[in-house]
Amino acid sequence: MTTAQRLLETIRGVGSTVDGAAVPLIVSAGLATTQGDESIETLIDRADQALYEAKANGRDQAIAGSALSGPSRFI
Repeated sequence: MTTAQRLLETIRGVGSTVDGAAVPLIVSAGLATTQGDESIETLIDRADQALYEAKANGRDQAIAGSALSGPSRFI
């Protein structure tokens, strides 16, 4: 299990209540690691694009942005 998967599972398990009603907590994450000598701006852009994809695909998931093969889904 990846760190991203563990984080998502932990957040899902926390839960919350609003006015006495249970409200599930969810998270969407865009992840990226540096590749070669890319700039920090490029790294952040890949993570940002992965976040938008996670949200567009139904939320509550982590997506890793990759310059080589495109995004990959963790959850």
